[in-house]
Amino acid sequence: MSHQDDDMNWATFILVVAAVLLAGCSEPNNSPPAAQSIPPYAPSTFRIDVTRLIGDHRYQEAAAYLHSADAERQAVHDRSGFIAVAEDAIVLPGAPADAQFDAKRDWELPGTSDAVIDVAWQAAATKFAEAYNAIAIERPNN
Repeated sequence: MSHQDDDMNWATFILVVAAVLLAGCSEPNNSPPAAQSIPPYAPSTFRIDVTRLIGDHRYQEAAAYLHSADAERQAVHDRSGFIAVAEDAIVLPGAPADAQFDAKRDWELPGTSDAVIDVAWQAAATKFAEAYNAIAIERPNN
């Protein structure tokens, strides 16, 4: 065996040992992905924030966002209309029974549906709409 073969064997040996050591040092990451934070509630960005969260399929964060939102403050900011929720029909929880959904006046919460996509989101949306609409009834523009 030549000196060059010995050098090649040592180089191969070192590469194999390095690969084994590197493979042994890495541990699988079994931790859950970090929860994405929800934006702070602000009346001026409320609809944009909700739409973005639902568009990104972040239903849990959207439900948490609604829980952090102030329905009275939002209703005062919006000045007119109701918040609608899609169920078997588009409904206005908390609004008078004779109130009908008007697409020009009201805002349907995205991600609500008769085929419920996320139970917690649907429940949070209904609860928020009910609180919002109970306040919105008092506005002269409704």
